Amino acid sequence: MTKKAPWSARWRRRRRLLRPRYQGRKGFERGALGEETKPVQSEIQGHRRALRVREHRHRLKAVSDVFSKQKRSSVMAAIPSRGNESTEIRFARLLRALGMSGWRRNQPIFGRPDFVFRAQRVAVFVDGCFWHGCPVHGTLPKQNARFWQEKINTNMKRDRLVERTLRLRNWMVLRVWEHDLRKSELDRLARRLRSALSTRQPRKRMAR
Repeated sequence: MTKKAPWSARWRRRRRLLRPRYQGRKGFERGALGEETKPVQSEIQGHRRALRVREHRHRLKAVSDVFSKQKRSSVMAAIPSRGNESTEIRFARLLRALGMSGWRRNQPIFGRPDFVFRAQRVAVFVDGCFWHGCPVHGTLPKQNARFWQEKINTNMKRDRLVERTLRLRNWMVLRVWEHDLRKSELDRLARRLRSALSTRQPRKRMAR
């Protein structure tokens, strides 16, 4: 049994076979009547581009997933979500621009609110229109629609549970949608924030 050549050697041999066979002087080839014709530069570039595509496809075939489809799905589902950082950053910039202070992030409160005003006991959630089922801009992908519908329904059910629990604990809950952070909606959002914070007086500390 003959020893199989390594992958690099086989691929170099394949590239030599795919390379156009020029005849005569370097950079020239024989035409239909035997005359020397120089190929157009675009044809050479097209051939090189096709060669790169074939090489890329060949490498993709050589790499296979070590997990099955079910295992890959469970692995991807176990990745913790970090939230929509872009919307949270935009909301934080808005708070700084309005001169609002006393808010904190990543507080150990039920439901993990995105922003917390502890003195006024106001919890703010910045929700993405897709992940939390926005009634205005919520959409579903056409592919695997049943899966996404169940996932979004689960998120909405958890949001209702968190909001109900926090209100029972004397917290005010504000839901800020992703579309509320548009430039045309910032004034309305600012009035809503000021109104919510003004109605919740800071708690007075008990004298020792």
